[in-house]
Amino acid sequence: KNSYKMSFESIFKPNNNSSLGISNTLTSVVNSYGMDQKLVEALNKQINMEILASQYYLSMYIYCSQTYIGLTGFAKYYKQESDNERKHAIQMIDYLIERGNLPVISSIVAPKSSYDSITNIVEYTRVMEKDIYDNLISLQKLASNLNDSSLSDFLSPFIQEQIKSLYSIEIKLTHLKKLCSAESSIYLLDQTL
Repeated sequence: KNSYKMSFESIFKPNNNSSLGISNTLTSVVNSYGMDQKLVEALNKQINMEILASQYYLSMYIYCSQTYIGLTGFAKYYKQESDNERKHAIQMIDYLIERGNLPVISSIVAPKSSYDSITNIVEYTRVMEKDIYDNLISLQKLASNLNDSSLSDFLSPFIQEQIKSLYSIEIKLTHLKKLCSAESSIYLLDQTL
């Protein structure tokens, strides 16, 4: 399980804002709606986790779509998940902007392009989604501790969606483990997605 653990700090490369002409002074001037800087940084981290997840799901979509893999149901599922994660990132970016803060997008290391098996992909998905869930919970706790009820309320639907997503992933893993004795069974599961 730990082999799938993602370290988001190691995946993101710091973004050098100076090349864009953005100074630290601008960042502090923009942050004028009373949002604690710790929350801005934590929400920026969450935004980048969502973007990274979107990229990973896109790579899983590409992998499953290959003719030698032929898992079009999984491909469709992962494409949809990529779109959902990107949508989450944009919603969070919009929230930061509406609160008068500067979203910061970090450079991201390219996701994997091949996997050992569909079970490996779903296990990787579980770890990635659990990391996102854990970070959302930490972010909501920080918002509560810093008395930012607006951010705490904003995060609640994302947390509920993560719970549903983790449940769905666990069901897929259970089905895969039960069906993996025959490769043809995986294709039957794929057709239900």
